[in-house]
Amino acid sequence: MEQGILELLLNKETVFFALFLWLLWTQQQEKKSQNDFILKQQEILSDLSGSLGDLGNSFEKMAQNQEKLTERIEKIEVNVEKLQGRDDK
Repeated sequence: MEQGILELLLNKETVFFALFLWLLWTQQQEKKSQNDFILKQQEILSDLSGSLGDLGNSFEKMAQNQEKLTERIEKIEVNVEKLQGRDDK
């Protein structure tokens, strides 16, 4: 009787069906891990794009500050020239 059960369980169809199920399960596990990896990569890319946007805003602010500083320096130079002109007289 045990031999009959073993022959029934270990025939070609059941072995191939078991292999099919195992491979299907393995494929699903790999697919889940790939999806997790892709989600992590997308998260990293969104963080990077946000950082680049922030960096662009920082460069704009730096350019505006540079313009303000240039204007201040020009005003100081004009005032210094006026003071030197007064002292020369």
